[in-house]
Amino acid sequence: MEKVNYKLFVKTGDKLYSGTDANVFIILYGTNGKKSDTVHLDTFFHNDFEQDQLDKFTIQCENLDEISMIEFWRDDAGIGSNWYVETVKVVNQKTDEEFIFPILRWIKAHYHYKIVHLDTSLPGDDPCKEQREQELFEKRKVYIFKDGSYQLPPQVRHLMIISDECIIYILALSNICVIKGNIKVSSALERRRNGIF
Repeated sequence: MEKVNYKLFVKTGDKLYSGTDANVFIILYGTNGKKSDTVHLDTFFHNDFEQDQLDKFTIQCENLDEISMIEFWRDDAGIGSNWYVETVKVVNQKTDEEFIFPILRWIKAHYHYKIVHLDTSLPGDDPCKEQREQELFEKRKVYIFKDGSYQLPPQVRHLMIISDECIIYILALSNICVIKGNIKVSSALERRRNGIF
């Protein structure tokens, strides 16, 4: 049984509170039907998975040929266990082949994420259909609409702040307010003066 070293590059996002102190685990899946053991990603005496940081790890396992999918998860250990991951790159150090896995999402505790190489497939061919359905279900909960005020379009029922970009977008829109059915652009200072918050 031939052993091969795989280099992993895990890029944590640059969003507010995107770093984690949680324990992170990964399994690599090969095109030959084989998979690695569960690996705990941790570098001794190093604070892994901090905001906007690229972490490097080496995994030695049986030759998996090309990496077709990764499965990873985190626990909820530590004070800051939230985690936003941009990408995971796996390099076969024997062949120098690179396999990119775009994550681009917040990672929930104890949920096993399965991501295929380049995260691309036709919906009918998606090997992780249950995961996609769960993600779509959660997105629908974020964007539940209610009837708007008179002659206005429907509005989001409960505004959930899901990222720091969302806060900036809300601040940009905060200069628009509705006064007695008319849309008026005003400054925050003017609204305070008129008792409108």
